[in-house]
Amino acid sequence: MWVHTPDMPVEVEQSILEDLRNRAQLNNLALLSVSFYTFLNTHNGLNCSSISNDGSLVVGGFSDSSVKVWDMAKIGQPAKTFSSQGENGSSQDERLSSTSEGKRPYTLFQGHSGPVYSAAFSPFGDFLLSSSSDSTIRLWTTKLNANLVCYKGHNYWDVQFSPVSHYFASASHDRTARIWSMDKIQPLRIMAGHLADVDVVCAMACKL
Repeated sequence: MWVHTPDMPVEVEQSILEDLRNRAQLNNLALLSVSFYTFLNTHNGLNCSSISNDGSLVVGGFSDSSVKVWDMAKIGQPAKTFSSQGENGSSQDERLSSTSEGKRPYTLFQGHSGPVYSAAFSPFGDFLLSSSSDSTIRLWTTKLNANLVCYKGHNYWDVQFSPVSHYFASASHDRTARIWSMDKIQPLRIMAGHLADVDVVCAMACKL
């Protein structure tokens, strides 16, 4: 049995064609401005994730204290193995590798001793911050794949870089937010007054 459906009005057809003509054309010079990624089978308990500003790197923080970074340009390619020294020299507890028998497409950063609750890239993606329940924030370099600094203080829920990437802010279980500089292991400012945990911080484009 055939059911006749009314014809689409000419004005609607013309509007659809006009939208098709005006839509953005994608190419190497005009890529999508939004990226979506899905983590599957995160057996280690994914707590947080972040994407670098240029979309080339994705980081995940896990309950087993690990931090993993994926290079989107290298997905599907054989991975390599790295070794590095921590801020106090060689340490088995502060090491990283990108693969086990060449099967893992990410770089593994290890150094925290508790769940990682937040991770953030610097504006240019050359540095990475991770915060943990072990009361530390760690600064990593994505160029050398190494831990540079360990900032100790409070039980961190969140950490974010400032657009002026030399500075960053942290939020904590101890009801404070703190402002830090990458070259100092003590906070520049401690902001107290909240009556409960400070769960999230956000840095605006201004001088701190």
